[in-house]
Amino acid sequence: MSSPFVAGSRGPLGGESHRPIVDTGTVNRQQNRPPGPSCSASPLFSLTAHMLLGGVHVVMDEYAQEIFDLWFSGKALGDVVIDNDKWANYMRADPGLERHIVNTLRTHACADEVRGPLDAGQSRHEGVFSLGTQAEVGDSYGGYATGYAVLHGSNKTVGGFQISGRFSAERAGPAGSPYTVAYSELAYVFNDLVDINKKYKADVQFGVLAANMARCLGGLPPRDFTLRIKWRDKATRRVSIGGPGFLPEFRKL
Repeated sequence: MSSPFVAGSRGPLGGESHRPIVDTGTVNRQQNRPPGPSCSASPLFSLTAHMLLGGVHVVMDEYAQEIFDLWFSGKALGDVVIDNDKWANYMRADPGLERHIVNTLRTHACADEVRGPLDAGQSRHEGVFSLGTQAEVGDSYGGYATGYAVLHGSNKTVGGFQISGRFSAERAGPAGSPYTVAYSELAYVFNDLVDINKKYKADVQFGVLAANMARCLGGLPPRDFTLRIKWRDKATRRVSIGGPGFLPEFRKL
């Protein structure tokens, strides 16, 4: 997850290559700091907290708000699974993630487990598969305004980006000729950590601010959690391997 409130070249809640770093205890550690002014001391504290929370929501789209509100509420379980049409359509709509899926399936279609039996003389070969990769959504710099920006990079520590399903490879001609791989029952899981990264000063400062806001609003302290977004393909994908214009590097895989 990238920081809800700071955009930078690396993605504030991400490590190298914008991918999140595990730090599930940051907010809890901040709770051990000496307490600030009591919210009961003045109604202005509560009013300010409400205004700050309203400002946060103004700059976020509905997807970013949903993730932020789960974290800020302090009520999220250790694992939160999102599996609905709204988020499925949202994840399908990201062009960068779609390119990643296409490239991953093409690489798999060239792998020995798919191509080997065809090269050995079989005209058809099928099976099931499960792939673990790293994927990113949204712009390269992360941020907080959209759900893509808040998610940004999958986290390999909690599963990364997973693709699974069935494949059926067919070759009509002799060994070495082009073949086609059909992918069906495709399922995807984007796994991420929604947390604060103590490596970044702005993140730690925001963790303290969020905890103070929650206290002034009478709520629980924000709670880090693992987010798993699941969706499936509605149609079969087909990948053609070999023939005119096929890249040599794929033939060598």
